[in-house]
Amino acid sequence: MAPSLASASLLSLAGIAAASASPSPLVVSSPAKVPTGASWSVPHDFASFSFPAHFFKDYAGTISLCWNGCPCDRVWYNASQKIDSYNWYNESSLTAALGIADRVYIGPAFFGGFNNFPGTHWSWQINMGTDYGEEGGLDNAMEVAKLVMDRVQDRLESFEIGNEPEYFVTLGERQENYTIDDYVRDWNKYADAASERVLKGNKYRLDETRFFQGGTFTSGQDEEWNV
Repeated sequence: MAPSLASASLLSLAGIAAASASPSPLVVSSPAKVPTGASWSVPHDFASFSFPAHFFKDYAGTISLCWNGCPCDRVWYNASQKIDSYNWYNESSLTAALGIADRVYIGPAFFGGFNNFPGTHWSWQINMGTDYGEEGGLDNAMEVAKLVMDRVQDRLESFEIGNEPEYFVTLGERQENYTIDDYVRDWNKYADAASERVLKGNKYRLDETRFFQGGTFTSGQDEEWNV
């Protein structure tokens, strides 16, 4: 006769008890010397994380709702906005088809998220993507950079200008035939503006001119952009 559910359970428990009565020791060991070819140890303070603007609230826990979106090259600041951020999608755009918002609108509450990372150092990406050539775009990008600087103060490490510029044309953010020379020209324009309007005379002892990094490229496969 097949055992009942109750008797089967008792047999299982008996087996577990028998196994636990004579456990096999778990032995962990390491070689006395570092193996040939092993990498150097990574300092604990080297680790870093990248928060796209649309995910910032998810990690920072700011006080209002934020939907999915895109990186800081799509940020636009609105001083009268009540919620910290929301994303806008152009349904006919390539970015929307990829699940990326065409613009992330942020308000004053957005910057409160920095307070939830005490002691953390930051690099902020200045928007030189969707706002380029738009009326007030440069002014808005500088206003955001100033708000970030005043929030994190001497924990600000750098400003990145632009992101994945080889995709600017594909995403409709620049005209055809946009080259790396054009990107360098645009980069200098925004860096000069940040030096003069954000960093100049700052009270956090941040360097006023050598405080920038180039936008990250997506890969090294495009020879024209592989620098």
